[in-house]
Amino acid sequence: MPRVPSIEVSTGKSWEAVAQNYRLLSEPQIRPDQVKEFVRGTTPASTSQSDSESRLAFIQALVSKLHKEVRYTGIEFGQSELQPQPQPPSEVLKRHYGDCKDKASLLVAMLRDSGIPADMALLNAGPARDVTPELPGMNQFDHAIVYVPAAAPGGEALWIDATAEFTRVGDIPYGDQGRLALIIADGTKELTSTPVARPEDSVLIETRDFSCRTMAQPRPSSPRRPPATSIPTTAQSMAIPEIRRCGPRSRTMSEALTLPKP
Repeated sequence: MPRVPSIEVSTGKSWEAVAQNYRLLSEPQIRPDQVKEFVRGTTPASTSQSDSESRLAFIQALVSKLHKEVRYTGIEFGQSELQPQPQPPSEVLKRHYGDCKDKASLLVAMLRDSGIPADMALLNAGPARDVTPELPGMNQFDHAIVYVPAAAPGGEALWIDATAEFTRVGDIPYGDQGRLALIIADGTKELTSTPVARPEDSVLIETRDFSCRTMAQPRPSSPRRPPATSIPTTAQSMAIPEIRRCGPRSRTMSEALTLPKP
């Protein structure tokens, strides 16, 4: 689509100032003390956070419970369009719904209560035009997600969209990928680009184990052999599960991704 002439104006001093000002709005809504019981009932007792795989499983358990208990519903009028709802996390859990800011701030509280550092992050979801880096300001954002720093030096940070029910932890929806995000944390000085999925991250692998009877006719005294059977095992990642599960046309879309039979 061709660009049309436009003029943009910003009153923000810097992205650091924008992040700190928004932090003053969002931090009072992040109350780890109000989610202790909710987290305690979700945490797998056998999960250790000493390695990356168990830490990821721990976070996935929290996110899955959040999706189950709090549905994504946006009610955005006046100040609530920008600021997380004034209700504390306990109220969001009680009413079982919230918009992206409510769910993101609630997940941050759950993670912090579990000893995992986390912060909210703001972005302008795609595929429309992204944030203009030269113009710091709040009016360029329309979505809130969660940022989890790497557990160890050299590790990878996690970006979690608390509204994406069918996206596993470690992946983010297509509209969140490759976007300039503002992490609402101490020390933020500039925008950070969210990760982009690689082709090898979107994989559908199906393995079939066949058990076939022999062609020879069994003797009358021999036990009857069962008919041939096929046991499929499917492994999916990234966008594949989301396409297969979402919407009334998901079956048609998933079939379109399946290679034709020889």
